Amino acid sequence: MNPRRRITWFVYAVCVALLVHGLGWVSWQVIRLERAEVRARAENDRRDAERLALWRMDSLVAPLIARESARPYLQYRPFIPAGRTHDDAWQPAPDGTPLVPSPLLTEPRQPGDVSGDLVRLHFLIDPDGIVTSPEAPSDDVVGAAGVPAIDYERVDASKAALAELTRVIGDLDATGRLASSRRPSRTSVRMSGPSSELRQSVQELDARNMAAERAFNSQLGASKSGYSYGREQARADSDDAPMLAERAEEEGAGLDGVTAGAPVEALADQMTESIAADISSLAFNESRLDSGPVRVAPFEPAWIGSGRELVFVRQVLVHGVAYRQGVWIDWPELERQLIDAQRDLFPGAQLEPILPDEAPEDYEDAARRLAIVPARFEPGDWPTPTAPVMTPARWSLVLTWIAVLAAAVAIGVVLQTSISLSERRGRFVSAVTHELRTPLTTFRLYAGMLADGMVSDETARAEYLDTLKRESGRLSGIVENVLEYARLSRRATGQPQRVGPVSPDELLVRVRPMLSRRAEQGGMDLIVSADLDDAGDRVVHVDPQSVERILSNLVDNACRYAAPEEDTEHAETRIHLDVGVRGGDIEFLVADYGPGVAPSERAQIFGEFRRGGAGARADRSGLGLGLALSRGLAREAGGELSLVRRRGHGAEFLLTIPLSDAPG
Repeated sequence: MNPRRRITWFVYAVCVALLVHGLGWVSWQVIRLERAEVRARAENDRRDAERLALWRMDSLVAPLIARESARPYLQYRPFIPAGRTHDDAWQPAPDGTPLVPSPLLTEPRQPGDVSGDLVRLHFLIDPDGIVTSPEAPSDDVVGAAGVPAIDYERVDASKAALAELTRVIGDLDATGRLASSRRPSRTSVRMSGPSSELRQSVQELDARNMAAERAFNSQLGASKSGYSYGREQARADSDDAPMLAERAEEEGAGLDGVTAGAPVEALADQMTESIAADISSLAFNESRLDSGPVRVAPFEPAWIGSGRELVFVRQVLVHGVAYRQGVWIDWPELERQLIDAQRDLFPGAQLEPILPDEAPEDYEDAARRLAIVPARFEPGDWPTPTAPVMTPARWSLVLTWIAVLAAAVAIGVVLQTSISLSERRGRFVSAVTHELRTPLTTFRLYAGMLADGMVSDETARAEYLDTLKRESGRLSGIVENVLEYARLSRRATGQPQRVGPVSPDELLVRVRPMLSRRAEQGGMDLIVSADLDDAGDRVVHVDPQSVERILSNLVDNACRYAAPEEDTEHAETRIHLDVGVRGGDIEFLVADYGPGVAPSERAQIFGEFRRGGAGARADRSGLGLGLALSRGLAREAGGELSLVRRRGHGAEFLLTIPLSDAPG
């Protein structure tokens, strides 16, 4: 490979490498972005599913706590004196005063009341720390009240539960709450994650907390304004009582309308709308109490008994005396219902109780906390996202790669063709110049000598004239070969050229004398073997001159390359021409006894301006166009010229021409 061609291919390879590298980088970025998008979409789906699961669970607990918040403080005693106002009903009654039983003692639980099944016991803690329950009155109190319609089996079960609760309940702090019920400060979150996501998660937790508190306070206000034991309450507890009562009734009615028949998601939606409507008026104040002689604080959740028993406790101030009222929740049953409410989203989810004063560790911890129950939602495994094998972007990349590679191959083919054409032109100019230089030099030298009268001997003059004649024939042959090859190159491909017809015998008779003379001039002997009996009456449509030119080039090559180096007695000078019929073709086999064609040169022997290794010697001239021209003429006649191996010696070329039926 010459340096110019090497540089050309090097530049082409560098350009292709840069193009492939750039396209590969773009492809990798597209695939990476697709994978990141799949992961981000899966993460968003997971977070949306977690939010939906939390809303479902919070909405499941909200009706229960709203109902308990709406329960008047009076119901936490087994019996209340009849005829008392709301604020005075808690005061001791004189002997003989009719007593009204608390609904917690007498009202049976409704079948299918899921919320009721979650409450194990209602309890009351007086200022002296004594724990009682309206559902477990003592026998002397029941006898004094004279209420026979009491389910004593239920009372006995409540007494057993009260005894168990007394053993596991924790100490109360100075504000009347359980020590383990304090909410963690929302500002004490450890900033281990992104601040924006953490802030968003904490705000979401606050929103759900405020929504729950609003529902509780609504029910509480409604109960306070509308509850009485046999009489209508005649006065309000404060100057703002009418307005608060009216608002509480409206909000309580709206909440009841949702919880009665709508799905749990509807409650969450209404809570969200309520927050958006009055967000400016909502503030979670842990010590807030109602105004008036009787003040009731919201329920606070707490874990007792080694953190496995859930209670909700509120503080009640009656004429300055502090009481604690609470609801003991069946946590295993509540946990099961909460998990079942979102099982279609996270089948392997669990709830983990949150210890007292435990601040969220990161934004995920804050986002997974329930608003009402102090528990953390552990969703479990989430399906790993898998990117599709083929996406529109990847199909586009595949098509782009195909187009780019096809363009690179096409450019390479065009470049190879251009380089080959350039080299062919160079070889053509070199070969023609070399071949024309010798006869032209001879012509100029001998013509000048004859014209100047430098040759006076007639014998020498005759020899010079004979040399000029031979060189003119050689020059004419070179020009004819070049023109014939140019004609073949310009001729459009299509049907073979049909001339004639000529019989096989006639064709052989016409070409044999010329071939014999050419072999004799090269110092070789032409041995012709013909067997045309199988040809019958069939003919060939071919120009005899074309066949003569093809065979002449083959014999001429044999004379050049197969001639012995030295004129010895045992030198082989035969050239075989075997003519026969095989199938529907007439075959001309030209074989010599020379060195033949090297295996490395067989693929290029029919190329333009190419000569074998034996023909590259300086004493053997030629354009390297004979075999290419011969094959072109053979194909023009509808036949083929090929290099074969039949006799097993020298170079063997086979010319085949199709036979046709004689006309008429």
